[in-house]
Formats: sequence, structure tokens, C-alpha cells
Amino acid sequence: MHGYVTESEDVIGLGKIAALKASDDDAILVDAGDATQGLPIASLTKGADIIRLMNVAGYDVMAAGNHEFDFGIDILKQNVALASFPMLGANVLYNGSPLLEAQTVIQKDGHRIGFFGISTTQTATSTNPEGMQGLYLRMKSKRQKNKLHP
Repeated sequence: MHGYVTESEDVIGLGKIAALKASDDDAILVDAGDATQGLPIASLTKGADIIRLMNVAGYDVMAAGNHEFDFGIDILKQNVALASFPMLGANVLYNGSPLLEAQTVIQKDGHRIGFFGISTTQTATSTNPEGMQGLYLRMKSKRQKNKLHP
């Protein structure tokens, strides 16, 4: 989404996304990351207002993209706490411990649907290095591999 919540010629807008989600009880609304950066509304609130809008729209799950780290680890943690949906990053470690949930399972119509998030290892070099001390993104995530192949 890159913070583009308003509709334009090239963007569907969060209002239409929310309406589509609301129109189908079986819909699962997923964001692949980088939602909290892009437009001034995203930057001015360090992503918090985008997360609030995603909550209202009914998002079910999100992977953490590199831009979720733009404002530092503390702000990321605040945005994760603000979200009514899990923000996933199986390969994201902070001071040696997992920072984000690795995966989640959503049940729809008797089916269990699994989601996992992997953040790009380029995050440490493609975002603002301030506030990134202690962050490590593994190339391969054994946490996720073990879940996929028990």
C-alpha cells in the first residue's frame, strides 16, 4: 500500500478495499508490507494512522516490509501493538530474539489457512539506519522451515 490510503487514478484506496472486505465474510485481507510509508499522513504519524486505518478496514494479517522499520525499532513495536492484526516477520531478530510473530493461522469456512512473513535482508541497508541497532534479518529462517516441514 505504501501509505496510499486515498483513491486516485492508479490506486484503489483503502475505502474501496474496506468495502470489498466487508462485502464477503470469507475474505481475508492481507498486506505484503511497506504499508506505513509513502504519503505525508504515513510519515507525519510514523505509520500509526495507517495502522489505525488498516484496523478499521479489517486487515487480517500483514508482513513487515522494509519501510515498517523506517522510524526505528521502538516505533515499529508501537505500531505492532496498535495493530488489531498480526505483523509477521519470521526472520526478524532483535537483540538475538524474535521481534515479530513468525506465522499465524486464520480459520475460514472450516479451513485453516496459514500465513508467514519474511522481511527482506536488505532492510538494514534500505531504511534509515538510526534506531536499527540490534536488528538482524536472517537469510534463512529455521523457525519457518520447521513449521512448513515438521
